Amino acid sequence: MKHLYFSILLFLCPAWLWATHIVGGEIQVKTETNGHRFILNLYFDVRNGNPQAEDDSVQVHIFSKTTNRFVQSLWLPRTFRENLVFSNPVCTSGQVQTRVLRYSRLVSLNPNNYNQSTGYYVVWERCCRNHTINNINDPGGAGMTFYTEFPAIQLGQAAFVNSSPEFSTPKGDYLCLNEPFTFAFGAIDADGDELRYELATPFNGNSTRNNPSNIPPIATPYFYGFVVVWFFRPNRHS
Repeated sequence: MKHLYFSILLFLCPAWLWATHIVGGEIQVKTETNGHRFILNLYFDVRNGNPQAEDDSVQVHIFSKTTNRFVQSLWLPRTFRENLVFSNPVCTSGQVQTRVLRYSRLVSLNPNNYNQSTGYYVVWERCCRNHTINNINDPGGAGMTFYTEFPAIQLGQAAFVNSSPEFSTPKGDYLCLNEPFTFAFGAIDADGDELRYELATPFNGNSTRNNPSNIPPIATPYFYGFVVVWFFRPNRHS
């Protein structure tokens, strides 16, 4: 069974803080004939995001699951850029505009560096989230960390073909007041692995307003587990 770790795509009200541009995404690892393709899909707040935060390339980092030991960093160039199309714009006011940014690179991994039976994980982090989120502390200063696990690329002397699940691009639907709403959030797996889903506290990572593109230290194990702090409002009764 394959475990999934991903960030839920959120469509939120506009924010006044220019740096709050990230609204979701995920990392994929695909096994192809000539190597492994690493893909980062990022959903960018067009209306409120700073255009300078729309990176031309991103750097992802790979670590051992057993020891958290740094293995390799990869630069992924941007290969796709397109605005989401909203399929039910009747109740919209043009306040939400989201762009899909895709970063991708085909890499030839050395089997000698990726032979641990427990596998590996790849991470990328960036600050900041939408300022108007009201259920976490300081959302405009909170980063977002994307995380995906993948197995050893070789079993014995044979290559192990296994790809992470692939999520379809969201339609960008609005939730209209007092109207029925469904949201298809499933994934497909080319290897036929069983997929299970759960909600979890998202990773905040190490990025900050002053250091939005944090590069984790590679001399020591990278601790990706810093999470956002939930903010709970007391119930009010009339």
